[in-house]
Amino acid sequence: MKSPSPTKVQHFVPCFYLKNFADKDGYLEVLNIKEKRMGKRRPYQGLGYAHYFYAAKTGVPDIISQQVEEWFKPMEDFIARELPNSSNSSRTNSSKRSDKS
Repeated sequence: MKSPSPTKVQHFVPCFYLKNFADKDGYLEVLNIKEKRMGKRRPYQGLGYAHYFYAAKTGVPDIISQQVEEWFKPMEDFIARELPNSSNSSRTNSSKRSDKS
């Protein structure tokens, strides 16, 4: 059995979070801080990552980066599923509070 290929693209800002700020086409406006100007719109999946970010030396493949990715996966999957539910309940709860005022 072939082992899964290593995860090269490792997000330090989870995609499920960035998706909340994307437009209907899945793009975000990007600010280029170094050049002090707005950059081109980019898909949210292509932002907030580095190759082998969690490695002992970022950019260099190692087992540590893969273990960290495996450790984060269940948490990120859970949060990605629950985040939309929590934002809906927050809106509902805040509207209930304002009705009592």
